[in-house]
Amino acid sequence: MEFSYISKYLDESDYDYSEKRQILELAALALLGFMLPFAIGAPQILIGILVNALIIRSALSLPSYKTLPVLFTPSIGAIAQGALFGPFNVFLIFMMPFIWSGNLILLYAFKAKIAHGYNYLLTLLAGSAAKAGFLFLAAYLLYSASVIPAVFLTTMGVMQFVTAFLGGIAVYVQLKAEKYL
Repeated sequence: MEFSYISKYLDESDYDYSEKRQILELAALALLGFMLPFAIGAPQILIGILVNALIIRSALSLPSYKTLPVLFTPSIGAIAQGALFGPFNVFLIFMMPFIWSGNLILLYAFKAKIAHGYNYLLTLLAGSAAKAGFLFLAAYLLYSASVIPAVFLTTMGVMQFVTAFLGGIAVYVQLKAEKYL
């Protein structure tokens, strides 16, 4: 009983797209996520805003199982591109599982918004704070264990909140604009 409720909760979306539309949107969002580091390169704040916008958009328009590539491809693209963190890019490998989990936290915040009708702005604030807090804690623990350099403490803390929040604002503006087109 409990599992079926959770499964239904995760598969809800704000839009009732056809299966074909969902697959096309998934492919487009995942490809964009992977290609952003190659197309833009830097600064991290711009890439972060766009990646978080992709994650939030996928949460609102796709069932959870179809959002997984959007959660993973941006960090894989960042490692493959190699310049996002300059000489520290190799340390991104240690952060990847935590980045994926942080992205999942943001995605689930918006799935909760859909399921329970929460306010968009409050969901965005809570989801951004939860993602940033989780990533900062992970970075702090890895830094304390001398696994990653200190530069990750700022990029995985306040910067994550700012990029998630601004990405959510971008999606909000996009959704409002789509209603008028």
